Amino acid sequence: MIEKFLEARKKFAYGDQYNYFDHPDYIGWTRMGKEGDPRGMAIILSNGDDGLKQMETGSPGTTYADITEHLAEPVATNKGGWEEFRCKGGSVSVWIPK
Repeated sequence: MIEKFLEARKKFAYGDQYNYFDHPDYIGWTRMGKEGDPRGMAIILSNGDDGLKQMETGSPGTTYADITEHLAEPVATNKGGWEEFRCKGGSVSVWIPK
């Protein structure tokens, strides 16, 4: 899994970061991408039950896939660049554009 994380960081961890630390059992953050390359990413992790967070990506109408393969269904951001990102309990999901 570490190779997937390193590759995602290399390709998608650019631009502003928004943190979502509003729950005691799961946290998330997003990266907005950079000028000329708006690809960003969303990360959510849980130390308890399955988690979900409504998070902004800065990329409207973009489909994201979980590179950890814990969740098979992709998600698509709305016209404002927001989506509900999920993770399984006690794990992490890293969502990148498909």
